[in-house]
Amino acid sequence: MILVPESGSAPKTKSEEANLERAPEVNMEDPPPYVDSQEGSSTIQPPSRALPNIRPSNFVCLSRQNDSVKGSWIIDPTMVIPSAFLPSVPEDETEQTRSNISLSSKNGAVSADIFVLPTSNHTSLPITHRKQIIIRGASHNGSVTLKIHEIASEGKRLPMQIHGFSANGNINIYVPRSFQGPVSVKLRNGNLRFSETVKASVTQFSEMNGMQRSFIGDFDANAIQNAGEWAGDTLSLESRNGSVKVYFDDEVDEPTRLKSQSFLGRLFSF
Repeated sequence: MILVPESGSAPKTKSEEANLERAPEVNMEDPPPYVDSQEGSSTIQPPSRALPNIRPSNFVCLSRQNDSVKGSWIIDPTMVIPSAFLPSVPEDETEQTRSNISLSSKNGAVSADIFVLPTSNHTSLPITHRKQIIIRGASHNGSVTLKIHEIASEGKRLPMQIHGFSANGNINIYVPRSFQGPVSVKLRNGNLRFSETVKASVTQFSEMNGMQRSFIGDFDANAIQNAGEWAGDTLSLESRNGSVKVYFDDEVDEPTRLKSQSFLGRLFSF
């Protein structure tokens, strides 16, 4: 391509002509790139997330004493587990409300990365008639951290019912961005904090006698009223002598990030 300078203008050098030839075309109708200007107490992780190199399972139940529970699990809600491999159902549960994963410890912490597979990925397998994914984490004399990741896919998404309990420890819950539903948090000698990103999606209802009720997501009172009993996501947490923090799963906890930066500062003296 040969560029002809306008009359009266100085001739372009070869370097300037090359830069003009490489100049990208700009479509003025395209919108500008999105930039999130919201400042909060957390940072955003890259959207891509690789599954850990472990086999999927379902109806996982781990209970330990004087030891922590820590690890990663992939939950396939369509996987049928023979009853011979399952423990007895707790008194307050039935086969229809059996937890897809239940992690508990006495005198130890619970820390889990939980990846939930979509039902549409396994249409060839028999699908159990479960209406939701049930996740439980509990500790006596320890903290509870549940990072719940939903693997996106086209098709049916089962709502999540998340339960967390801790006595003498904090609770940190990371929910997927797709989470939408009521939140109930019962506190005794502790406080509740949402990350700034989550807080922007929270509708607060009440706080009385240590019980706080709110809703994460687009709250439509008329739609919920007409639907009758709520069949979507729920988050139910209770902490005794500990605080509760709720994040989205692609956020990095600010205290953890600052602690890491402080360590690097001491290491490299800056």
